[in-house]
Amino acid sequence: MRVRCTKLLDNQGKPLESDGWLTVGREYMVLCMYVDASRGVLLRLMGDDKFTPAMFSGELFEITEQTIPNCWIVKKENCGDFSLGPKAWSETGFWERYFDREEKAVAIFHEQRDLMSS
Repeated sequence: MRVRCTKLLDNQGKPLESDGWLTVGREYMVLCMYVDASRGVLLRLMGDDKFTPAMFSGELFEITEQTIPNCWIVKKENCGDFSLGPKAWSETGFWERYFDREEKAVAIFHEQRDLMSS
């Protein structure tokens, strides 16, 4: 699944072309999605820094490629929200371990990301 950034706003609501994380007009591969009752659809993708898999509001994007990766699953969270993404990433604590740079979590991240890219 791929998306194109269609808008960015600064803290005062003024349009931006780039904010250091995203650039209007640029396409990004969606790594996983969250459907959050209070925040709407959130997309995790690799931003312009090409290093940090960060979360962004789905309202900033249009879908350019709708194919859902074969490795994605749907998981209902305890709070009633849903996540869609690789099963290994939906395990409790995965993202905390990844951002703590735990070697195994980083390897799992790269393995699943590479599956989606091919």
